[in-house]
Amino acid sequence: MYEVMADLAVRTPSYASLVAAIAALREHFGRHFDRGWLAMIIDDLPIDFTTLRRIRHLLAITEVYPEDLPDLAYGADQLMQFASELRRHLLPVLRERLGVSGLRPSSYCLDPSERVHRQLLCLSFPVNLERLEELTREFVRVLNEPASA
Repeated sequence: MYEVMADLAVRTPSYASLVAAIAALREHFGRHFDRGWLAMIIDDLPIDFTTLRRIRHLLAITEVYPEDLPDLAYGADQLMQFASELRRHLLPVLRERLGVSGLRPSSYCLDPSERVHRQLLCLSFPVNLERLEELTREFVRVLNEPASA
């Protein structure tokens, strides 16, 4: 009986830190990646949209129980895969996709404020992607702590 209670006392803070890590991922992902503009520019790239659905499922979690750990590990894997696919398939063509490349004229006319907005997206996207990868690595680190406790 006491062993079970001691195990729960050791594991409960880890679960709280998992919830905090998910909340940080949810905030960052929602603010910078779960956007309509991103869905439109990755539409014909080889990025699986079921990955986005699985990521959203992971980020909807607000309480963690021991039986959730395999799903959390799977969700973390999906996040890492999504970030990797964005880095591989979208980053090299981001300026062209947003219509602000200096090498290729845009197929449509942008008003000056929209052009500045898209240029800022081009500048901030790699930083936001790096932050998503950092938060995912931190989540994986916290996720692996209960197994070693």
